[in-house]
Amino acid sequence: MAKFLRKIISSCVVCQTRNPIACCELTSFIIAKPVKNHTSLEFAKFLLYDVILRYGFVRTLRSDRGTEMEGVVKELLKLLEVKHLKGSGYRPQTTGKIETQHRSLGRILAKLCSENQKDWNLAVPFACFAMNAAKHAVTGVSPYQAVYGVPCLFQFDMAYPVREQLDPFIMDTADRIANIQAFIKYNIAENKRYSEALVNETRRPVTLKVGDKCLLF
Repeated sequence: MAKFLRKIISSCVVCQTRNPIACCELTSFIIAKPVKNHTSLEFAKFLLYDVILRYGFVRTLRSDRGTEMEGVVKELLKLLEVKHLKGSGYRPQTTGKIETQHRSLGRILAKLCSENQKDWNLAVPFACFAMNAAKHAVTGVSPYQAVYGVPCLFQFDMAYPVREQLDPFIMDTADRIANIQAFIKYNIAENKRYSEALVNETRRPVTLKVGDKCLLF
């Protein structure tokens, strides 16, 4: 059944083309919103109202080379002085993080929409919350905690009394967030070194000769 549901979600045109997603490359915090039309105008509105005006301006936006990233989006990024980095069509790894988030979101939606696949759009906020509140395997903390500096509060937390804090302001929130993000950067770097070492063990050396054809990234 799970395999069947994943197939339904992955083949659904609405699910795959009308669900713009933004993801913070450092914290893995994800923002997604269902839209009726997959156009440059809709994505520009999503970027402005759901990302920038809620979480602040960004210096760099990394995306694929989809047509929705032209037109209104291009003008908006120019107006806001945001550097736009486009991934190579020959190297999908350049947008690997968001592609991974796409797959994770699809799997969660498949579970939430098992009974009624027509209301998948109502499940998107719940799926995003689940992803943001869960501990990330690489960073060691949840995206929610990485952004806000405190762990996410769940319903079962209400069953336990709040412990009185003798000195609640000892650790300043800004310092706490800085420490968390430093911890994340360290874990990401360690994971990258481990992954590179793992790949290099089986990588074959490539020797190019004059006249050989190759892809330029």
